[in-house]
Amino acid sequence: MWDGKALSEALNRVLSGLIKADHAIRTVILTDRTGLTLGHVTKFDTRPVDVDGLGAIGNAVFCASETQGKHTEIKGNLNLVVSEFDTGVIFTAGINQEAVLCVIADPHVNIGIVRFTIKQNVERLARALKEFHAEEEDGMPIRAEERLLRLLKELNDF
Repeated sequence: MWDGKALSEALNRVLSGLIKADHAIRTVILTDRTGLTLGHVTKFDTRPVDVDGLGAIGNAVFCASETQGKHTEIKGNLNLVVSEFDTGVIFTAGINQEAVLCVIADPHVNIGIVRFTIKQNVERLARALKEFHAEEEDGMPIRAEERLLRLLKELNDF
């Protein structure tokens, strides 16, 4: 099983590879399904970046799109949401049932390269997160929410 530092290093390697896929990619953020930032990388930029806020919004957009698909009876998993603006593009991809990836880029980004790179790395990120979440109790995986509640209880008892 990985410790938090090993997970962080593994995620940062994958996220760093993603940001290098195209010179126009500015920020890559990985969040859990609650919108909490698990990891991010950002290229040097004079514009301020609210990583936590952008990650939470990207997560909300992805979850809303999933719900939209279910209400239109479109079958299967949502893989990617692309939001194109005049001055940039945001890609939001589901990693698994517990994580969402958000890639923010300039408008001249090569969309095909980014799509391909995201698809290549979804499994790597999912494996790293699955390994990290592999804790079990009585043969059942312990969900992130349960681990958080336990940690809060420990902190409260401290």
